[in-house]
Amino acid sequence: MSISLDFGSREIRSLVRSGVGGRLRLTAVRSEYFLIPDATAARRMLRDEGLPHAVCASGLAVFGNGVERAEWLSRGPTIPLFIDGRIPTHDSLARQILSILTESVLPEPAVRGATCVVSVPGAGLPKNLQESNEDFLGHLVQLRGYQPVFLPCAEAVMLAAGAATGFSGVCIAAGAESTACCVARQGRVMAASGIPLAGRWLDSELAREFGEWIWDESGERHANAAALERWRLGLRRSESEATPDKHPALARLISLIIRRLAAAIRESLRVAAVHWDTIPVMLAGGLSLMPGFAAALLAELSRDGCQYSLQTVADPDTAVVRGGLIYGELASRSAA
Repeated sequence: MSISLDFGSREIRSLVRSGVGGRLRLTAVRSEYFLIPDATAARRMLRDEGLPHAVCASGLAVFGNGVERAEWLSRGPTIPLFIDGRIPTHDSLARQILSILTESVLPEPAVRGATCVVSVPGAGLPKNLQESNEDFLGHLVQLRGYQPVFLPCAEAVMLAAGAATGFSGVCIAAGAESTACCVARQGRVMAASGIPLAGRWLDSELAREFGEWIWDESGERHANAAALERWRLGLRRSESEATPDKHPALARLISLIIRRLAAAIRESLRVAAVHWDTIPVMLAGGLSLMPGFAAALLAELSRDGCQYSLQTVADPDTAVVRGGLIYGELASRSAA
């Protein structure tokens, strides 16, 4: 059995291959939860629908794949399990949910202590916070019976999509809470960096700017980032043109992310001290699907006078977990 696990800030994904040449099985659960008042009718509905939930001091916590199916029950926003890409240090409920979801996406290991390649959030965070993420999430993987081996998200993208470039170039994983990048040459990572900006920051800023608010049961106001995410992801559909007033703000915020990302990439290229006539760039993650994002990034990078060739990788949402599986299988062959 080969297995990889991507603790994404929007979804937790596992990819399993049973046996040599076996079929792949992808499992994904939302890494968010929401709270609703505890009521008999709500408990009955959640139980009858088979939606994962827990009773807590604040009411009923609905989590994982129950979030999307039962979101209409909540007046408040969904709560990320990784806020700003960090493990929930002060949220014991979120930590318990993370434990449950980790168990749900990891099958019993064929052999106790089998390797699980793990990617964690936190690009752009200080090193001590990244290590805290690894410590906590690695412990959850160990409790399931695996030995975690950590693989940075951008390096996983390189393994998943770098065959055409000889596993060389700039690799980017633009996720929900942060954006990671690295520079690799023939499969060896020469430099890595990241920025704490990505899709969720973009949606929250848009919601605040346009006064898109929701109020929870206690009357507290929250930015309705979910509504702006739906609008942003629907930009390819004609109905999105009904709100052209938002487009300048969206372009400005995306430009801010791209300028920060381009600066991180240029610094990584300087540190790596590698030179290509044309610099390959592989782009993955949810933000890569944003219309115009890849073109705007290419334009910003090209301002330094270098020649870049940018491609959005196939199935960009799963590139990290696919790269993790490749890493694990290559490591097992080397050890054999």
